[in-house]
Amino acid sequence: MAIDFIYPPTAKGRGRHFWLMPGNWVKSRRKFRRDGSVEWRKQAELSAPPGPTRSRCLEDLLGPNAAAGHRFRFVVLADSGEGDASQVALLPLIRALAPNFMIINGDIAYPAGEAADFTEGFFKPYRNLGIPVWAVPGNHEYYSTNNGREFY
Repeated sequence: MAIDFIYPPTAKGRGRHFWLMPGNWVKSRRKFRRDGSVEWRKQAELSAPPGPTRSRCLEDLLGPNAAAGHRFRFVVLADSGEGDASQVALLPLIRALAPNFMIINGDIAYPAGEAADFTEGFFKPYRNLGIPVWAVPGNHEYYSTNNGREFY
């Protein structure tokens, strides 16, 4: 029996032709101009240094099972912020793995880390996942108008 996948509608400008749109290439590429994302990250961290609330002990995350030595599962993703069917297609697999939490290693808001990019590439796809999701900014988050401050 064939299985039909029904994907939720994607926002305007998202989907299979996302990287064929010249505007997305311009926003997401620093190849032809200087990439200042490292300096922008350092400035953002200096202006708003991470406090103790941005760190958690593993025991806090896993609850009483951690102390009892129980196993836990987690998922690590990267470059997932397109907000299209390719991203949504991973959600059943993630749910089937039944992780305790997920970590995303950057590039959660394509093409350039604007507020709308976070909505489409991070918040909408993972809103019903039901587990904690931690993300770190990648270079695309720093390409925003405010040089990555949207992430923070």
